[in-house]
Amino acid sequence: MLKNSKLSSSSSRGSVRVESLEERRLLAWGPVDTQIGLDRARASYPTVTGAGQTVAVIDSGTNFAAPVLQGKFAVNAADPVDGRDNDGNGYVDDNRGWNFVNGNNNATDRQGHGTMVSGTIAAKHYANTGNPYQAGSADYKEYEGVAPGAKLLALKIADTGLSFNVAHLEKALQYVVANRVKFNITAVNLSLGVSSAQYAVVSDELTALNNAGVFIASPSGFGPSMSVGMTNAAGAVIGGNGAQIVAPGSGVVVLDMSSQNRFWVGGTGYSYASPFVTGAAALVKQINPRFTAAQIQAILADSGQLVSGYKRLDVAAAIKLAYARAGATAPAPTPVPTPAPTPVTRSPFSGTPVAAPNWVEAENFDNGAAGVTHYDTTAGNSGGVYRATNVDMGRTPDAGGGYEVHTIKAGEWLEYTVTVPTAGTYTLETRLSGLGTGATFHVNVDGVNKTGAMAVPNTGSWSAYRTVSKAGISLTAGKHVVRVAFDTNGSSGYVMNLNKFRLVAQPQAPLPSGPVATTGRSAYSAIKASTFTAQRGLTYNAGGIGSVDTGDYAGYHNVNFGTTGATRFDVNVAVPAAFAGKKIVVRLGSPTGTVVGRLTVKSTGAWGAYQTQSVAITRVTGVQNVYLTFEGGAGVGNVGWFKFA
Repeated sequence: MLKNSKLSSSSSRGSVRVESLEERRLLAWGPVDTQIGLDRARASYPTVTGAGQTVAVIDSGTNFAAPVLQGKFAVNAADPVDGRDNDGNGYVDDNRGWNFVNGNNNATDRQGHGTMVSGTIAAKHYANTGNPYQAGSADYKEYEGVAPGAKLLALKIADTGLSFNVAHLEKALQYVVANRVKFNITAVNLSLGVSSAQYAVVSDELTALNNAGVFIASPSGFGPSMSVGMTNAAGAVIGGNGAQIVAPGSGVVVLDMSSQNRFWVGGTGYSYASPFVTGAAALVKQINPRFTAAQIQAILADSGQLVSGYKRLDVAAAIKLAYARAGATAPAPTPVPTPAPTPVTRSPFSGTPVAAPNWVEAENFDNGAAGVTHYDTTAGNSGGVYRATNVDMGRTPDAGGGYEVHTIKAGEWLEYTVTVPTAGTYTLETRLSGLGTGATFHVNVDGVNKTGAMAVPNTGSWSAYRTVSKAGISLTAGKHVVRVAFDTNGSSGYVMNLNKFRLVAQPQAPLPSGPVATTGRSAYSAIKASTFTAQRGLTYNAGGIGSVDTGDYAGYHNVNFGTTGATRFDVNVAVPAAFAGKKIVVRLGSPTGTVVGRLTVKSTGAWGAYQTQSVAITRVTGVQNVYLTFEGGAGVGNVGWFKFA
């Protein structure tokens, strides 16, 4: 497929919508298109689209059902689709191309590579989501093929893989030679790598095409073809290999083989670069059909921008130079109105926003387009259940069934419409599973980051859930849009599996922090664990606080021990036998402050079976900020209340 490279299998993908198909001046050009001057070419030379030219794409076929490729395929009027060879050239239904692998007229792509090449050359105007997807935002980008007025001819020599039989390549080139005039084939794209031995077999056909004025582009740079290297998203050369010209080979938005209008951001490979150059050749040939293949190569190279010793494709400059070398005057630009953005629409999944504190199921994100209510980096629902979207879903291991969003990768996000009954301070509880370390996520409410980075714990299995919480989220009453955004892949390569989340009103407002007061809450009366002033990693349950793990803490400011002081710590705690033996640590001043006592938690039989346990502590007097911290791992215990004696 590629010379010294390969097409990435981990490319980012996302669904998109199609704008007006006739617009020549677009809202917001993508970075790759501006890198090669395609935006300037459209503005300055709106009629130079490759009209009248046909590009033969010798590859893995193409996606004939893609809306942005509709009307793009060369049709032989003398040989209509009737299952017969009407013009006597040996090919039935001689329109759109031929499948040399199976010897029939079905050149449908089963691999994706040929579709990507076809779209880069001649796709109609389309939009790619970026992240987030919203017309007019900095991430909203629009694209076209380099030569959207050109026709395509799909000649399939590779199937599900990208290896090919040189005999099929030879037959495809012979087809181009035989049908060059009939279809006005002026360019050939061959992004499949050709070896020296394979070139020896097809050199006669390539020479014949070159002599007939047919431009050929390939990353292999064999014989008379123009050799194409690649640049990265910043325009720097990353794969020159002595190429005559370089073009984008990384971060390129390309067409998916799916029958829907799906586009994705490719990895890195020479295969991305060649079709940019082939499309530009079709534009040059439109300006002067008498240009030879060598003259087209010279125009493209001479007009290129010099980068690290290589000429980088500049479509606008190539068109300008083509007019000059043809002795013609370039047409004046024709202003075209900017297309209006399509309104962004959404609705709650069930039709009604979920009211707090009810659980919001992860799979029930809002209805709406990809990039509007959700964004996933891979095409299709890998679990194949519940909803037909790009979001990956699977069944939960819970009794009674249910669903989760799984195999979540960094950069993805989901949005939900919820309602909050009363204004106040809420705690976000998120039920999830994770493997390894390093994964993070955060939650926005109405576009505002309310949680900061939240660590995903290692739950030991993708099927083992934990509740991760964040308190202190201030919300007004009414409707809100909650976005769960996945930020960092962990050591597993994924962020998490998400089961559900909810917003729970904090049962009691925390006491104010600040200077230590001379009075405060009594150390000798039961202090509800949920009335903390500061906390990390905790959540509420029916009896107090839960999800208590190593590294978590709860702080209680202005606890008054008086002048006599306390020497015992009593705590109402619940923990099953399997989790017993971990420690509750009493500290003063901060989560890392002076340790005055450690309680080893004994089994109470179950998470909901609370018992009072005690431990002696170093005498504490006066008004103190007391912090409960936790040691020993996950599931230290549920804490209902505590006091001192």
